[in-house]
Amino acid sequence: MKYCSNCGKPMDDKDAFCGNCGKKSVLMNDAGGGAVPPPFQFWGDAGQSFYAGSRQPKQVKGNSSIIGSINEYMGNDRPVNLNWKDLFVDVFKHHNTEEAEEIFVCGTARTTPPLSAVTSTWPRPWLYSRVFLAFVVSCILLVLCFEWWYNWNVIPGIIAVGSFAVPLTTMVLFLEVNAYRDISVFKLIVVFLVGGCASLLATMLFYTIFPSSIDYVAAVIIGIVEELGKLVIVYIALLKLPRCSHILGGLLIGSAVGAGFAAFESAGYAFNFLLATQGNVDSMMDLILLRGFLAPGGHVTWAAITGAALMIAKGSGPLSFDAVLSPRFLKLFAIPVVLHAVWDMPISFGQEIYLMPILLTVAVWIVVLILINMGLDEVKQNKSIA
Repeated sequence: MKYCSNCGKPMDDKDAFCGNCGKKSVLMNDAGGGAVPPPFQFWGDAGQSFYAGSRQPKQVKGNSSIIGSINEYMGNDRPVNLNWKDLFVDVFKHHNTEEAEEIFVCGTARTTPPLSAVTSTWPRPWLYSRVFLAFVVSCILLVLCFEWWYNWNVIPGIIAVGSFAVPLTTMVLFLEVNAYRDISVFKLIVVFLVGGCASLLATMLFYTIFPSSIDYVAAVIIGIVEELGKLVIVYIALLKLPRCSHILGGLLIGSAVGAGFAAFESAGYAFNFLLATQGNVDSMMDLILLRGFLAPGGHVTWAAITGAALMIAKGSGPLSFDAVLSPRFLKLFAIPVVLHAVWDMPISFGQEIYLMPILLTVAVWIVVLILINMGLDEVKQNKSIA
């Protein structure tokens, strides 16, 4: 039996067209024989399989642009598909609970698809938007509890929900991008909680080694120290997950560590700001909203790049410390370090509208999109040699 690539309905082997939707295309495995069984199909809206032929994004080649130069610096010798719109196009479509549950139950012994069922097409994530909406609704309800009844018991909840919203949302986006579906949500939560706290501890230890300074020198030191702190934990987390040996998995594990770091750091800043302003909740909320707005271009994506860089540097062998010392890794690791350092520099130009963080967010997502391209190319390569 085979299955329709458009609607997923069973088809007889002799059928050339689907009796349900009329489409001719059939979802075949790599050998060109039987279809991929239903448990390993990942559905979009209206039952459409993510394996169905999707629109090919625009390619950016060579050194014809800034993006091409970044692509070359990262050592990617293939054309780049920067179809960023596909990260949002399915957000506004209807999705049911079953579709969300299929994404959240990935990565177990029973739900990890075989390599032959892994898609190398450009991802169209959407679940992250629902996660973000749940955080927003929760935060609004807590704020109303405070505004209407002046109940200070909800302030810790406001700090936690507000600080965790965007980092966790971004991590879920990377979960959806991971085409291998081989990392469970349980493992991600452990990496987020333990890895996030451990990376803060590692950062504090590094701060005792590096000298303190001010202005631009301080920004460089902060970039080095905090990215090193996250690197240590991302490296350990990837060692503990030997099955995760690919670029997309490195992006996901790195994002989980970075999300934990960002969430706990933002919660700490919000609490300290509340104390410094003698209980000014409105000012604290402004800080939480600002850090949430800037979070997608910060710790989450910086650590994601580090995780992907480790996977690239290790090559086809197991991860070892040699990968950390390799020129390939150091060249890629310099990207989050430099972006972080520039982020913290006291650059006054466009400061009123946070121009520099916005530009750096655009830059880091260009790098992330290139890494996604490299990860999808790696899927094709792994399937060709399997």
